[in-house]
Amino acid sequence: MKQEDRHNNLLQILNEYNKSGIIPMHMPGHKRNAKMLNNDLPWKLDITEVGDFDNLHNPTGILKDSMNRAAKLWGSRHAYYLVNGSTAGILSGIHACTNYGDKILIARNCHKSVYHAIEICGLNPIYIEPAVIESYDIYGSILPKDIKNTLNKHPDIKLAVITSPTYEGIISDISSIANILHKKNIPLLIDEAHGAHLGFFSGLPKGAVDLGADIVIHSLHKTLPSLTQTGVMHIQGDLVCEKKIQHALSVFQTSSPSYVLMASIDNCIDLLEKHGEELFEKWSNQLKIFSESTSKLKHLRVFGSEKNHADNSSVYAYDPAKILISCNNTNYSGTAIQNKLLSEFNIQLEMAYLNNALAITSICDDDESLIRFAKALIEIDNECVKINNEKSNLSFSPSIQTQKIQI
Repeated sequence: MKQEDRHNNLLQILNEYNKSGIIPMHMPGHKRNAKMLNNDLPWKLDITEVGDFDNLHNPTGILKDSMNRAAKLWGSRHAYYLVNGSTAGILSGIHACTNYGDKILIARNCHKSVYHAIEICGLNPIYIEPAVIESYDIYGSILPKDIKNTLNKHPDIKLAVITSPTYEGIISDISSIANILHKKNIPLLIDEAHGAHLGFFSGLPKGAVDLGADIVIHSLHKTLPSLTQTGVMHIQGDLVCEKKIQHALSVFQTSSPSYVLMASIDNCIDLLEKHGEELFEKWSNQLKIFSESTSKLKHLRVFGSEKNHADNSSVYAYDPAKILISCNNTNYSGTAIQNKLLSEFNIQLEMAYLNNALAITSICDDDESLIRFAKALIEIDNECVKINNEKSNLSFSPSIQTQKIQI
């Protein structure tokens, strides 16, 4: 974008970008696929709490009914809409389950909002480090045995917070971890911001709601067709006080929630209720074709495509919605892959770093998108030259692992 274009109307810039034809292999999950979604967002839906339009912080009508539908769809006891992103849900969940000075168990790869909650609530973090997938230089799953060992050392922990799936799609054994924590009456909060789509068809791993987590936070916009900043907070079990959750949500969420955002949440739920099965089946077939097309890459590697990868013990499960491309031991970096895909193939990835590049897929990707993406990777792979790269080190030193945040 030219510097002078930055001063144009935002809507104009968005419209121009939308007409560019760039394939969005990144979030939000709706992928700007207006033809498929066929809705009427956003302007004429942008109202406030008037008439029969209910109140997000004290729902008794249409919003309550919509949130009940969300709870039923995911199988939770209660669902709350999030219009300030997953961040609001994470802050609210931690605030509701702890008191000043409490110990909280968190994984080292948690979202920054968890650290912000610790700062705001005056908590003492007890860190647990995920396993490392050395061949991809990413963090793997949180191991249940590490949870158990940490609880033996710190039996006064009041809450555990884990990210699953990770940004790269790595999933932890939530069921086993929840069982370990529940034996000690400790609630489990799962940051499942990147996993709202999990469990919607047999080819996907189950989501944390099904696996027994007490609080589950979903960012709908990351992998499902809902506008950016929308999410859902799920509550279940008897270890979490819903009154405290409701109070915390009123603290950390805006008092003027956007009906455009809430309408997109409701539209997402409606779409999944009516067409979810066929959409997820179609998407699953697209991913199978992509996997088959890229299975013979000579230099680049796509995580999860190998039948037996070397770091099997570090991964409990993975999310096929994420396509993690490793260019380790080639003449490309992750950033070079990302730049080449955009400049030569008109494909924008979600992120690139070190020797990795990451794409996010969703049920809103059309058939051509993944086919073009696979062909582009094959062309780049044919240009790769094998070299020996230096390995990065994701391990934390013991001094960092035990460090506490100063309040």
